[in-house]
Amino acid sequence: MMHEACLVQDAQGHATLLVIGGKIGKQLSTCGYTSGVIAFDMTLVFQPWLESKMDATAQAMSWQTRASMQCKRANFCHMVLDNLVYVFGGISGTVDEKKNKHVPKIAELNCERYNPKSDLWESFEIPNIPSLGAFAWTRLGEDSSKMIILGGSDGDLVQE
Repeated sequence: MMHEACLVQDAQGHATLLVIGGKIGKQLSTCGYTSGVIAFDMTLVFQPWLESKMDATAQAMSWQTRASMQCKRANFCHMVLDNLVYVFGGISGTVDEKKNKHVPKIAELNCERYNPKSDLWESFEIPNIPSLGAFAWTRLGEDSSKMIILGGSDGDLVQE
């Protein structure tokens, strides 16, 4: 739960659904935040008539593991710009076994960028970016190379 998802093009140029990060596990003692990324090739979803022409149908119709983010996180802001996935803020945390509850904290790395063609993540900094509850998008047209990030907070309520 609390995963994020987006569509990108992989190294072969296929439309690929990425499911990124989130919180995993059903019981408090075994659940936690993840940095994991899984991918699903959407070629046969968008172009089902290609199935008879594809040799690796089984691989194309299964989830594949991709490089993990450098920081475990959930409830983060993300966007795709020029086929790069940008991830901002979010929460991670630990389990307090004495109190039997999660202790959330702001994710350690503020920003990461993923290149689906090279399957690599890199961290970078943006000053004064909100840590929680932000929304990001890019405009279509002439300004499509600019990202816009709105809303959010610095996470003071989570850290107290």
